[in-house]
Amino acid sequence: MLTEDLTYLKNSNSIVRVETKRIASYGLAGACSGFFVEPDKVVTNIHGIINRKPILIRSVDRKTTWKVKGVVAFDVNKDLVILQITGEGTPLPLGNSDVVQKGDPITVVGFPYAKYKVTKGCVQNQINSEDRIRLKVNISYGNSGSPVLNEKRQVIGIVNSYSDNSYSRAIPSNLLKTLLNQLGPAQPLRTWHKRKIIRSYTKYYQGGQNSRKKRYRKAIFDYDKALKLNPMLIDVYEDRGIAKAELGDYDGAIADFDYAIKINPKDTSAYNNRGNAKCELNDLNGAIDDYDHAIRLDPEDVHAYNNRGTTKAKLGDYDGEIADYEKAITLNPNYATSFYNRGNAKADQGNYEEAIADYDNAIKIKPKKTRFYNRRGVAKSKIGDIEGAIADYDKIIKLKPKDTGAYNNRGLAKAKLGDKKGAITDYDKAIKIKPREAGSYNNRGIAKVDLRNYKEAIDDYDKAVKIKPKEAGYYNNRGVAKSWLGDVQGAIDDYEKAIKLRPKYTSSYINRVVLRRNLGSTEATKGNVDKAENLFQAAIEDCTSAIKIEPENVENYYSRGNVQSQMGTLKEKQGNTTDAQQLFEKSIDDYSHIIKRDPEHSSAYNNRAWVKHLLGKSNAAAGNTEASQTIYHTAITDSDEAIKLDPEESAFYHTRGTVKAAMGNTIEAIKDFDITIEYNPQDAKAYFDRALANVELGKQDAANADFEKAKELDPDVEKSRL
Repeated sequence: MLTEDLTYLKNSNSIVRVETKRIASYGLAGACSGFFVEPDKVVTNIHGIINRKPILIRSVDRKTTWKVKGVVAFDVNKDLVILQITGEGTPLPLGNSDVVQKGDPITVVGFPYAKYKVTKGCVQNQINSEDRIRLKVNISYGNSGSPVLNEKRQVIGIVNSYSDNSYSRAIPSNLLKTLLNQLGPAQPLRTWHKRKIIRSYTKYYQGGQNSRKKRYRKAIFDYDKALKLNPMLIDVYEDRGIAKAELGDYDGAIADFDYAIKINPKDTSAYNNRGNAKCELNDLNGAIDDYDHAIRLDPEDVHAYNNRGTTKAKLGDYDGEIADYEKAITLNPNYATSFYNRGNAKADQGNYEEAIADYDNAIKIKPKKTRFYNRRGVAKSKIGDIEGAIADYDKIIKLKPKDTGAYNNRGLAKAKLGDKKGAITDYDKAIKIKPREAGSYNNRGIAKVDLRNYKEAIDDYDKAVKIKPKEAGYYNNRGVAKSWLGDVQGAIDDYEKAIKLRPKYTSSYINRVVLRRNLGSTEATKGNVDKAENLFQAAIEDCTSAIKIEPENVENYYSRGNVQSQMGTLKEKQGNTTDAQQLFEKSIDDYSHIIKRDPEHSSAYNNRAWVKHLLGKSNAAAGNTEASQTIYHTAITDSDEAIKLDPEESAFYHTRGTVKAAMGNTIEAIKDFDITIEYNPQDAKAYFDRALANVELGKQDAANADFEKAKELDPDVEKSRL
């Protein structure tokens, strides 16, 4: 049935617009649609007229207006009302809704946004549990009450709800036929509105309006009034449960969903909503059971598949999660939410390219949904498309100029491009919009640290902490800024506060390691050996805590290996060879652990080579010459591997040169020091070590020149080499 085949309906006085006098006088949007079922009777949805009085019935061309005599039949649970009017129109023939099949072509004729429109679509399926026909058709506000026509131009349903991301629903025409057999005398609208059952429906309708405006407490008050007037108004229990859930009263919500299911055990949406509430209470298996039940009742319920997918993710069933989203998308390729959720699932798995493709589809379906752009922007950042991410955040800001999250994310993206000042400008805007949003101050603080404005950064972190005093990350970041200003104790205090708030916060452990290690070195230089050892030991314990929390993070082992080698060096200087060698061996074990997990970790090879060199020197000093040479050879092997992995890292050549010098291979050592200096002409230690090597070869002039250059670059270089 082509759209042009229905041109006759526009002039047939069959399709009507139901509107109030006030709306009609101003020429604004009509309340809803309707159509003639008998020459003097029009059917529409109750929700379309419940709060609108008096009512006028207008023809498509607006040349004919019928006054309403009154209501001759209605069914609040089916959302149908039949109005008797003065004058006559042309009734539409009613078809048999029981024979409707999936895929049947349909046409909806009505007044979306007050404009007459013919919209084509198809039947998705019949929902026996809800006495509704699910439609795959793009309709909008104002289509309520529109006839759904089959190819024979017969009415097989009456639209009573639409969705912009799922399917619309229609009341089967056979239910309308049943209502037509129950016609009574016309009851004036004024009198009809005073009926207890209609007053109940009016309260229910008002509750729905308050819910849509997110005034959930007022909505619950209205729903309570509705149920007091009519305890059998089934939909109220479910909608009240949804409002309670929005307020965090999940137990109360579940009680309402339970009652809705008790009244109608085949209500799929009640199972869906109860599953959502159970999920919020972390009853994940109970939620899955409800979604499963909804799917058994209606195997094409895309919401149930989508919700089950999000719950499976929380249970760690990521393959099951994606499979459910894919099923929802297969059932309804215009269901943007499942594209979005599948994109999130793929992004969580690191499949950012595929995630972006899903976000693209979601945006194509719903181009004004800002959260879709936000997640796509984050995914683009992950693959290095920072400019693309900024474009997405720009779009959000254009759609929602007061979206502080978009300003923050755009600021983070600009910071990645090196535009720290531009980032700060975005954080400033976010703070101006929401001065009590702690994250904006934190982000601005990070940018200021990058610009070395440490005092200003600390001011921002202070504000963030004041707003959210239990956010560990803010203390950690403030600690970093304090450490840059030399306020070591203040930094350690902040790290300790962060750890107290979040005992598994490894960043604060490792940041504290750095400070304790530096303090230990300072105390060792001053000759305060006990203090140095205590600080090194505390740093080692911090590393071990971080390893227990994140055993897969090789950098935690790297930090511990560094501290253990440093403490071993201190023990060696004290003449405590046994403890020193044990610490060197533990350090080597940590680097070996890293290499086992990450065979391309070049710094782990280099550091292992350096500590082996220290262990070799310790053995040589103890008279174990053969053991020391064996250790040196394995150190050279490690240095070779580090250089192979990163041939332009000057420090790696310096390490190898140091090992060769310890082995007595002075000429080859000098060659490595030469390469070190070639790559890094500012390396004072390389000049100093080459000077020592030249002394060994009797080249005093070359040695003196290197000593002079080393001291020019670092006046304290000699102390660091002793």
